[in-house]
Amino acid sequence: MLICVHDGDLAGLFEIATAKSARNQGHGRNLILSALKWARLRGAREAWLQVEAGNAPALALYRSLGFDEVYRYHYRRPPGA
Repeated sequence: MLICVHDGDLAGLFEIATAKSARNQGHGRNLILSALKWARLRGAREAWLQVEAGNAPALALYRSLGFDEVYRYHYRRPPGA
């Protein structure tokens, strides 16, 4: 499953997930490519997504599709939280 939003020149990919029993069968790649095609046909020229830095299988998939790391988020908790 995934959610793809289109906003002008941009496509955003969210909640990309494949059931454990269906992994490594190309389903995630096919979903992403289909979503990107959908967005491209509506005018998107670039795409972005977020992924946890430790998710090696997802990172490998996204890199194989041409995505590169642009920056990282860093979250902090307020003192005493």
